Amino acid sequence: MTWTYSAGDYGTTVTVYEREPGGPIYVRIRDGGRYKRFSLGHRNKQTAQSYADRQSAAIRDGLASIYSSSADLGTICDLYRALQIPRMTSKKAQRRRLDMWLTVLGSKKDPRRISSTDWESFERRRKSGAIDSSGQSAAEKRPVSASTVAMDMSFLKQVLNWAARFTVDQTGEKLLVVNPIQTYKLPRPNRRPRQQYMTRERFDQMMEAARRHTFLRYRDGRQVTEPSFMPVLLILAMDTGRRISSILSLKWADISWEKADFEPFGAITWVASANKTRLETRSPMTPAVREALQALRDRASAIGGVHCFPAMKSAGRAKDTVALRWFREVEVLAGLTPLEHGGWHMLRRTWATERKHIPVKDIMAAGDWQSHRSVLRYIQTTPESAAEATFDARPLRERDTESYTLLR
Repeated sequence: MTWTYSAGDYGTTVTVYEREPGGPIYVRIRDGGRYKRFSLGHRNKQTAQSYADRQSAAIRDGLASIYSSSADLGTICDLYRALQIPRMTSKKAQRRRLDMWLTVLGSKKDPRRISSTDWESFERRRKSGAIDSSGQSAAEKRPVSASTVAMDMSFLKQVLNWAARFTVDQTGEKLLVVNPIQTYKLPRPNRRPRQQYMTRERFDQMMEAARRHTFLRYRDGRQVTEPSFMPVLLILAMDTGRRISSILSLKWADISWEKADFEPFGAITWVASANKTRLETRSPMTPAVREALQALRDRASAIGGVHCFPAMKSAGRAKDTVALRWFREVEVLAGLTPLEHGGWHMLRRTWATERKHIPVKDIMAAGDWQSHRSVLRYIQTTPESAAEATFDARPLRERDTESYTLLR
């Protein structure tokens, strides 16, 4: 039998369970009359039980507040934190925005009384840097871009939209009848910055520098200098087009070394919890990726559920911020000037741009994109493709109507 554990009474029940013995643990929460399910991303039963107890208590406390009086902003945010944020990819950013709005408006604020004056005041103060990302008054004002402010303001709309849909099980009432700020306008983002991609020449320079890059790692309580993960990370990012967070989440169990049709060099399984689309996908390895991973496996002597790119000090995988720091260090080591809006996503743009001749549907599947629109943002215009569009024209001719009719 598979393992399951439930916390809370009817209406506040949070269930954690296995779909198969020894497999990943999932959560089931009742949200507005419907059940929502998502993976916790681990197999630790004790941690899962603690999580269920905490979430059930948070839901119970929030509902108790609803029954005693009209729901204030703090109650709505607590429920949103318990029910919605755990299944999001950018949990830290969403929690930060919740805390920011509670600081700016106050937890006792009646959401129905959020005025256009409150809305415009936040936009003005946030843009000028008078308040920081936590909602506190900033000692040193640092102006913030309109697109960042728009994301913060759009998030509050998202929370209140959810509250207007959420149904309290015992009463059938909604937290909000309507979203009171639905018609409030968002700031218009600044002109979209140039999206950088990485040329093959720059990639070769970074690869040469990456082979000389090292980091300090803790082994048996001692600091040891070891060769960096950077050469492998660069090859994976360039040849798979995946996000750096997905690459860092890889475990050796996700690597299939067996050769098969359409997978002549093996394949990589990208688990759902590491993908932004929350779908499990599989992509074939290139010869360079297979060679790089084999060398890393031989060096690490690790298999199974061990992360391919473990953290330097703690358990788990290396963090995205650490990988970005390595990226910048390798740029400096290669004598390259860091590009504005650069970083790991440059390789994802390169991957998509080099495949612009392939149907967008296939690019979406191979690179884990959710929509055609997202892919087109990543595909960049190059001098070569612009010249091809200029000169590779197909002249239009007068149509022979009679012949066309016969053909039909």
